[in-house]
Amino acid sequence: RVIAAIAACVAICSLAIVLLSGQDALPVIGLAILWGAFAATLYPLSVALVNDQLAASQFVSASAALLLMNSVGMVLGSIAAGEAMAAIGADGLFWVATLTAVVLAAFTGLHQHVLKPVPAQEPAPYQTLPRNSPYASTLDPRGDVAVQLELDFETAAPGGASSPSALTKSAPNHKRRDTS
Repeated sequence: RVIAAIAACVAICSLAIVLLSGQDALPVIGLAILWGAFAATLYPLSVALVNDQLAASQFVSASAALLLMNSVGMVLGSIAAGEAMAAIGADGLFWVATLTAVVLAAFTGLHQHVLKPVPAQEPAPYQTLPRNSPYASTLDPRGDVAVQLELDFETAAPGGASSPSALTKSAPNHKRRDTS
């Protein structure tokens, strides 16, 4: 029901943008922001709905299939929007968005009767994730100071060759700042 309602909101915003285009820009900008806010939630909600129906071992393959379908839809949608814009002008983009959102709302509204509801005790508990990768902290220059190799010219062998002991490890005398 949530996806159908959000798709209906996308359709309403798209249609309102078409009807208000050519008039004052401020309402159109506000509607475009609302349109983006609604449209951006459709994919994550779809992934959550699919994952509610699957076992944990199927999440990766389902995610791959959803990404593939999303990519194909983006390609086909771009072609359809381009053709509509060529035929009727800039409003064609939002006419295609309206039509697509109406079809999605109708499909999900009908499809909810086919899916069995997930029992309340079955879904996994919500888990928060960090905002960035654990590897991102290694890129922070305020982290641990890396050990640098320096050539010790005083113990280097004559003729430019250096002995194994000529390479020494040294770390600059930096104090680590606590950023927490």
